[in-house]
Parts: sequence; structure tokens; C-alpha cells
Amino acid sequence: MTSVELCPKCHASIALTSYKLSFEKDFTRAYQNPTQSEVSCIKSSLGNPSTERAVLAQEIERVESMLIALKAHHAHLDTYIQRSNQYMRSSPIRRLPTEVLGIVFASACTSFQRNEYKTPLSISLVCSKWRDIALSTPSLW
Repeated sequence: MTSVELCPKCHASIALTSYKLSFEKDFTRAYQNPTQSEVSCIKSSLGNPSTERAVLAQEIERVESMLIALKAHHAHLDTYIQRSNQYMRSSPIRRLPTEVLGIVFASACTSFQRNEYKTPLSISLVCSKWRDIALSTPSLW
């Protein structure tokens, strides 16, 4: 009898029995039917292996459903990591500190002629972060 560990955390295991027919070598005889005593011996010995087989089938089904759930979560984590990395690499301007963006905005608004595209209002319409920066930068107004 051998034992297979199913869970390394809780050390749950399942015992596996190795079955071997005492008359297995006789099955290699060509074209000979088993004797009546061999048939009754086989029938009586099928109880435990059949029960163990049913238990193993249930355990396999349970583990396979866990594997499906783990694979789904693994795929979810892959997607999350990929999107996070894309977000971090997406635009260098996202890495600029707020103060630096405020200076850039002020420079853009003062170094060119003020027209409808170079006003602080236009800058504040780009996104919520830029709006917050534009509104909190007094030199723009």
C-alpha cells in the first residue's frame, strides 16, 4: 500500500493499494478459460478494488474541478499583471511629477501667443489629472 499526498499544506493524503492476482501468471495461458474457483476468487476480490476505484474517481473529479478553478485564477492574474505593466509603460508623461507638469503647462501658456488652443482651459479639458494640475497651478491664471 502506498500513500499519495494530495495537499502539501494540510498533508491530506490518499492510500493506494496495489492489487495483484495470485493466479495472474495463469492468464497468459493461451485460450484457456479460468476455472470456477478462479472465477469465484476474482468475484470476491473485486469488492475492495471497485470501492477504491469509485473513491479515486470522486477524488479525481474534485481535483480536476480545483485545477479548472486554479487555471482560471492563473489566467486572471496573467491579465491583471499584463494590464498593470501596460499601464506603467503606456505613457512617460504619467510618470512626471505634478509640479513638473504644472511648469510645462505654464511654459506652454506663456511662451506662445494665447489662442484658443494654448489656454489653461484647453489644458484642463484633456483629462481629470491635467484639470487638477491646471486648477492648482496659479501661474496659469
